[in-house]
Amino acid sequence: MTEVIDLVAALFVCAGAFFCLSAAVGIVRFPDVITRLHAATKPQVFGLILILVGVALRMWTWQVTLLAILIAIFQVLTAPVSAHMVSRTAYRLGIWQSDHALVEELGQDLEGAGFVHPAEEEEPGEGSYPGLRWKPAQAWLPPSRADEEAAAASGPDEHGNAGVSEIPEGAAHPHEASEAIADHTETNPEELS
Repeated sequence: MTEVIDLVAALFVCAGAFFCLSAAVGIVRFPDVITRLHAATKPQVFGLILILVGVALRMWTWQVTLLAILIAIFQVLTAPVSAHMVSRTAYRLGIWQSDHALVEELGQDLEGAGFVHPAEEEEPGEGSYPGLRWKPAQAWLPPSRADEEAAAASGPDEHGNAGVSEIPEGAAHPHEASEAIADHTETNPEELS
């Protein structure tokens, strides 16, 4: 009976290795990010699950079986999420082949969320990546000193927050503000109370 189980386990491991190899070939051979992610997630996860089944059959202990089940669960949960985030970023940066897409629902969602699609001949803005396809309709600006004073004067909000903490005059960036606060407390330790 153990010979049969060993044979079945070896078949599972070989089949899993084949799927992992096909995933690696797909990553190298497919033309763009989206199709490469398809190869990196689906056959790779299936191949790993087949290998884990083979290992669990061969080892035949509860500890190994439980560990194989946990590995499979985490792989099934994390691979689609990471592939989704990478493909969404590739879409926003314009590093995918849009001529192969049949449906482009993400573009409609981004337009509804306030993003704009710059013209192809438009130069990328300052701080953007070359090939950037989607950008916010309005650039984020840090709050002005007047906005901070108005928030502090308005009192606590519904969550009990007392407004924006005081930022020293002349601090243009939060990191500069924290450095200025640190410098102020070092020179005046009696004000720490």
